[in-house]
Amino acid sequence: MNFVSAQPPPPSRELLAAQGNTVARRQAASSGIDQQAMDSRLRNGRWQRLQWGVYATFSGQPSRETLLWAALLRAGPDAALSHQTAAERHGLIDEPSALISITVPAARHPAQVKIPGVIVHRSDAILRTRHPAMLPPCTRVEDTVLDLIQVAATFDDAYMWICRAIGRRRTTADRIRLAMDARKKMRWRREITVALGDAEGGALSVLEYRYVHRVERPHRLPVAHRQARVRQGTGNRYLDNLYEEYGVCVELACAIGSPELAVGRITLSLR
Repeated sequence: MNFVSAQPPPPSRELLAAQGNTVARRQAASSGIDQQAMDSRLRNGRWQRLQWGVYATFSGQPSRETLLWAALLRAGPDAALSHQTAAERHGLIDEPSALISITVPAARHPAQVKIPGVIVHRSDAILRTRHPAMLPPCTRVEDTVLDLIQVAATFDDAYMWICRAIGRRRTTADRIRLAMDARKKMRWRREITVALGDAEGGALSVLEYRYVHRVERPHRLPVAHRQARVRQGTGNRYLDNLYEEYGVCVELACAIGSPELAVGRITLSLR
């Protein structure tokens, strides 16, 4: 990053460092930045505008964190990253989303938070669901999962977020349950409660969830040991479903060209 800027006055340095070297015009007076000096730096190109009333205090290419801070400062006090962007910050997705997702208090008037490149959500609970320490401000991982479930196109998509959060060890089923209990309204509440138990038991993909609900339980099969670790000569191997008492494992795979199948291919192995 190419920083070309005059040194800001001391009271503002800590603020700028905490905000990815961004500042909102409304913060100028309280942070000790003279607005005339701010305008001068913008005119001569030492600073750059990122959002309406929000500036980067350098002239180079802004980082992802700087862009996130700029969107939050534009959205106003109490805004927090949420949904896909919070998933990015918590490591639930591997690539940044094209649009930045932010949640603001529900009382905020829509006209005040129309931001280019930003999806703005509103919630009465944002002050409760935001993480107490993360910067930039962001919803907790459990509430991020629940927010993504709320906007999921299908239940399979919703279950995928549960699998990622638990499978990547970002949270636990119990913590997601507690966060869900704090919500008055929750889409698929009963189904999600059951799904959390399945994920907790090791069904950490949509295919494994379908196997449990469309094969194992309807046919009254014993409950398998999910993600069972088996030692082999070349290292450890993890089996999708191990019926250890019977010496049988069931490995799952989608049939090519048939993504809607409940179970694509079942391989049975006897000890």
